[in-house]
Amino acid sequence: MRYRNWLALPIVLAVAVGTTSPVDAGQRSSSTSPVYASGSANSAHAGSGSRRVVGPTVPTTATTVTTSAPDTTNAATSAPDTVTTATTSAPDTVSSPGVSIVPTGPVFSPTVSWSPCGAGVECGVLTTLLDPTDPGSPKVQVGAARRSARTLNRIGILLVNPGGPAGSAVDMVTDPGLERSMPPLLRGRFDVIGIDPRGTARSVPVLCAGAPNGSNDEERAKSFSASCGARSGSILPFVGTDLSADDLEAMRIALGEQQISYLGFSWGTYLGGLYAQKYPDRVRSMILDGGVDPTRFGVAAREDQMRAQERTLTEFLAACERSSTRSCPLKTPGKTTKLRYEEMLLIASRTGIGREKIDRDDLEALTGILLGEDWSVLARALGELSKGGTALTLSILDYLNGDPNSRYEDGGYEGIACRDGFFASAHPEEAVSVAARAERYRAAAPHFLNFAGFWASEATCTSWAAPPRPRAPFITTAGPRIMVIGNTLDLRTPIEWSRSIATQLGARMVSFDDYVHTASFSGETCITNATSRWLIDLIAPPAEC
Repeated sequence: MRYRNWLALPIVLAVAVGTTSPVDAGQRSSSTSPVYASGSANSAHAGSGSRRVVGPTVPTTATTVTTSAPDTTNAATSAPDTVTTATTSAPDTVSSPGVSIVPTGPVFSPTVSWSPCGAGVECGVLTTLLDPTDPGSPKVQVGAARRSARTLNRIGILLVNPGGPAGSAVDMVTDPGLERSMPPLLRGRFDVIGIDPRGTARSVPVLCAGAPNGSNDEERAKSFSASCGARSGSILPFVGTDLSADDLEAMRIALGEQQISYLGFSWGTYLGGLYAQKYPDRVRSMILDGGVDPTRFGVAAREDQMRAQERTLTEFLAACERSSTRSCPLKTPGKTTKLRYEEMLLIASRTGIGREKIDRDDLEALTGILLGEDWSVLARALGELSKGGTALTLSILDYLNGDPNSRYEDGGYEGIACRDGFFASAHPEEAVSVAARAERYRAAAPHFLNFAGFWASEATCTSWAAPPRPRAPFITTAGPRIMVIGNTLDLRTPIEWSRSIATQLGARMVSFDDYVHTASFSGETCITNATSRWLIDLIAPPAEC
């Protein structure tokens, strides 16, 4: 297979086919609240991947710029959030290559410093606690970026996350494309802020060596896990989406804001859900687009995704059947498109297609990627393959295989995914063999047999040094201020996940009839109006767009 990095699936097709596409498509349990939440962040409610866009290089450190907390139009000003604790001796410094972690004193409040890093953009460093529940914990620095509101009628801060996990919110905010893709009303009324998740390059990086992301070789996976433990063992317990939720709260406190608004895509919905669970009174408005269901992690999650992939393929082939030959070159006189596609799978398995011998791995990869990105390009590529041509398929697969943005660096992806417990290999208690997993996945997606086998042998979290966070549904009182969006044919985050988390959260559910992954920046009028009106005024949209 020319492109096997199925973990991240960032689809960047601009070079290959002249289109651009969004990306995408777990943790430490704590019975105590972060200490800096006292008196500010509702400590009584302690808590029990697409759109990653590629931006310019952002420095990991910034020249300190003193900033006062901005006024907000929706809340009264209150005293800064600080925590006073009994005097304790400072712990030993925790160190990891490339990150500065120093002990704190007896009084701590999160701080943030900003410096210009592009047109209309500031890059920042948030200083917070390695362990937010321990006032004596070492401090860590977390990367951030901000685009300030463009009107005087400012509402407050809008925290955004592109998903992943391990997608860079800093890249998302610094990318000039954000100005074009985000609804103008939102850009005008909010300071848009992105905070990179822990474990990634700018935020307490997990450094590893050896195996690539998503290893399917158990021995390589064990070697990779061991290297992460050797290089970053002291920070692995403090990486995960629940800790990143605490970092969102630390940013709120550092800026002196009373509440946050939030827009999270794909894995960013899990981050938003955990924040709403931990800090319900601090949620002003929230949109979770492309929901990740915390009750479906492990084998069930991958099985759901395989089933959604098969469903979307069925819809694509049916749409192709209804179209003209010009629109869908896969159509062949006397045969249904489904039959023609199955014949191509058989040829790819036996002899390969074309002079370059496109095999079944390649064909499944091409189909699996483009099903969630661009049906017109998929129809063109399959039509070419049906006649023995391979140029478009090779340009897509080879481009993705060589694209440095198609994989997450170091161990950030694994650090978060294993801690969150998404992969089956994070749950040895399920005692499901590779063969049994493959059988379940193939039953869910019979047109993706090799793809199912690849996922079944996933061994990423084998012997990971930090145990996964327990799987549990969201519980929050913030539901009336949360809207969940799900696309009907989303194969990265099946719509059933969005519906499930909307029920768990008591949130407003909106479905959008489309096959792409996430909807908020799609440009469709109904969705644009729904997101803008909800985040600004909490005006409920229709249940369907």
